[in-house]
Amino acid sequence: MTLILSQTDVDAIIARKKPELYGEMISRVRAGNVEIARGSADLHPRVYLRSRLDPQRRPPGLFSMSALLGDEGRMGTRLLAVGGGIRGGGALLVLFDQRTLECLAIINDQAIHNLRTGSPAGLATDLLARHDAKTIGVVGSSGIAQGGLTMTYHARPSVTEVRVYSPTPANREHFAEKMTAELGVPVTAVDSAAEAVSGADIIVTSTDADRPVVPDAAVGPGTHVNCMSRNELEPSTYRRSRIFVSSTAVHEAHDPPFSPPLPHEAVFGDLIDLTSGTVEGRLRDDDITVYAASGPLATWDVAAASVLYDAAVELHVGTEITL
Repeated sequence: MTLILSQTDVDAIIARKKPELYGEMISRVRAGNVEIARGSADLHPRVYLRSRLDPQRRPPGLFSMSALLGDEGRMGTRLLAVGGGIRGGGALLVLFDQRTLECLAIINDQAIHNLRTGSPAGLATDLLARHDAKTIGVVGSSGIAQGGLTMTYHARPSVTEVRVYSPTPANREHFAEKMTAELGVPVTAVDSAAEAVSGADIIVTSTDADRPVVPDAAVGPGTHVNCMSRNELEPSTYRRSRIFVSSTAVHEAHDPPFSPPLPHEAVFGDLIDLTSGTVEGRLRDDDITVYAASGPLATWDVAAASVLYDAAVELHVGTEITL
């Protein structure tokens, strides 16, 4: 039997299982990194299928990426209909049992996308941020910013204050109201990026900016930054930081590259290296550490799908069908 999980089903699972669901998603991302380092995981980078006859620069098409976790015995694919620019359409996570070859679940991906994207930031926070962190500064009010903040806070529940800046006042006010209710700590909308991040122990950025939006002078010693997009930090901030990317392989192959490029000497490794202990993260309390999200890994998709499937079975949520 295959379990169908609609957006309503996924929302119900999140509402009933948080915050332990957040912790499980971070834990499964960590386990996927361990499998990659050990060699028991196989995955391929994202693939775009588009019509060669369409004259648009980025015509509508299909995005896909897959991973197999040998130790866990599960494999899966993310499918997303994409249009020009960053416009996305319908999206699915498809989960299989590697040993029985059964299709376990077909899941609405849009409902979990922000939390799945935020899970590596939660892992990076756990691995790199100071344990006594009290304040988070957020720049951006998108859904990915919400997911990044949620997972970052879950990894550091010592945080007691959050400040957020977005250039549109209504957006930052809505974000602050929603995330105050979600996290149970005060989230305050402020009038500038500098005000949001000055004195923050942790910074989360997620914008569509094509140039830096976080002033270097506002990033103090000891800060950890989860840079969910690409270009929000100034080159001078990167140069005085210990930088870790999602995956070195993805970072080297990613299109488009970071602009300006990350300084090679400042990139100390990736989350896979950190998880497996082959590189050191924070060395001193006054180190600035940066998780620079360099592109998604399909193991994150299998992790999210597995967490949702297991929770759905436990809670008796979803619709079973025979394919």
